[in-house]
Amino acid sequence: QTVAEMKRLLGAAAAAAAAKPFFAVAGLRKPHLNWRFPRRVLDEHYPAPAEPPGVPTLPASAPDLAYHVPLAELSKYADWDACGGAAAMRPDAPYPPECVAAWRTAYRAAVTWMDEQVGALLDYVEELNLAGDTIVAFSSDHGYHTGDFAAWNKMTNFENALRAPLLLAVPGLTDGGQRHGAIAELVDIYPTLAALA
Repeated sequence: QTVAEMKRLLGAAAAAAAAKPFFAVAGLRKPHLNWRFPRRVLDEHYPAPAEPPGVPTLPASAPDLAYHVPLAELSKYADWDACGGAAAMRPDAPYPPECVAAWRTAYRAAVTWMDEQVGALLDYVEELNLAGDTIVAFSSDHGYHTGDFAAWNKMTNFENALRAPLLLAVPGLTDGGQRHGAIAELVDIYPTLAALA
């Protein structure tokens, strides 16, 4: 629905673009829970289950405060209960391997589905002949744990939860791509876009 509505708005804005510039934002909910996506995404991209997390338990040296169980959010899902529910979520032991593999695979499929939606919007910008003078920003509000440190969701202070993608495409400025390791804050996106426009 978001992509269809955004295409409608972009089409209308493009028709009036000669008169004035416009600012448009599309918010895509995925890969937030629940991880719904077309079955073909799994079949095409993830025929085998995801590998286990590299660090499946919380390091012994980590403080207790580092581990958080988002029970309210996770307890809404039947497969979570089937895999052991709250009793199975401990920092010293991951969920059963088949559950971890299924959830990691579903998360990746949700990311892929969202990526396809972003691609559809960018293709439409090209189709409207707006790509040459359109600034595109892509970001997320947080990172995510998929079983690493025996954690699921976003509610830790580990890098997996704190790091978020931030991509900017600015015609004439970022052509050919650039990569920066500097710290950026999401609150700076709008002022940056306003300055670039």
